Amino acid sequence: MASVLFEHPVLSAPQQLRACLEELVLDGTLAAGDALPRVDVIAEQFGVSAPTAQIALRALRDDGALSVTRGRHGGYRVTGDAIAVARERHQRAAARGAGPPTDYATLLELRRSQEVLTARFAASRRTAHELGSLASALPAPDGLPESVEEAFDLDLRFHRLLAECTHDAFLVRATRETVKAMRGLGRATSALGPADVVVALDGVVDAVDRRDPAAAAHAMRRHLRRSSDFFAADGAVAR
Repeated sequence: MASVLFEHPVLSAPQQLRACLEELVLDGTLAAGDALPRVDVIAEQFGVSAPTAQIALRALRDDGALSVTRGRHGGYRVTGDAIAVARERHQRAAARGAGPPTDYATLLELRRSQEVLTARFAASRRTAHELGSLASALPAPDGLPESVEEAFDLDLRFHRLLAECTHDAFLVRATRETVKAMRGLGRATSALGPADVVVALDGVVDAVDRRDPAAAAHAMRRHLRRSSDFFAADGAVAR
């Protein structure tokens, strides 16, 4: 019985806060260069003491996920290595069985239903402000992201913003969990290029703009099919 009880040790308060901040990095809420609130503000938001918050922040700094500067405009900022740091810990936790096992095949099967439904709801429920935010996540008019990694980050941000257009708490939460899982696994395959990663996203935005749920669902299927085709070719996704 003891081995079952202590299979997954209870995290201390600093470890829990650290895990929460890493989740915000993985789901795209915190991006490289973002400044964190003051330590006392973080402590209040998470319901912990300032010393506890400081321990968590210093641990993330020591791992390279945060940088810190002194002075009037100083404080903690998210580094460019934050995603890699959070991803490594996520993978170690998954290897220990601290969470449901997830692979790309499973995630793609989930996204086929989840993201299509999200696109439908977004088209009928979005606000003008949310539409603007969604459009801002499209590739720049003068070209695609230079790397697959940049395209991958843009795509995950797009899906998170699309979910927020639905005003559905369940879909928002489910999408954030999916985004975290995708980031936790890292980039899927070198066979995908930037254009493949973001294909048909402009069609999704156009349909959401026109408040056309059927067209939004169709564009989302086109977007997801491109990635699925690569995995199917590798035998990673069962048809």
